[in-house]
Amino acid sequence: MCVLPLSLVPVPSGAATALVGSGSAANPYYVSINTGAGGGVYRSVDNGATWTAATTISTGQIGRLATAANGAVALATYNTDGSLARLQLSPNGPTWTDLTLPPVINRK
Repeated sequence: MCVLPLSLVPVPSGAATALVGSGSAANPYYVSINTGAGGGVYRSVDNGATWTAATTISTGQIGRLATAANGAVALATYNTDGSLARLQLSPNGPTWTDLTLPPVINRK
């Protein structure tokens, strides 16, 4: 069995839960894919012709993306019950940092 490095794995089939960017090297596309068995965020700097894996999303979670004017991208990952599971920030796509989750306010 041949195992490809994560960066060479093609974008999997699944639900795209977020798409941001314009597809250029200066402002890449980022897409969050939920496959039902996990998923991830993928990045394209050539208008969607090729994609590289940027970070993973755990099984049962859904990712939402946002970009900033300076090119940074943020990923908020939610559990299926809507609770926030993880926050990550990347200045450039390949490098991601976990952020501290905000305190949860009881919604009842």
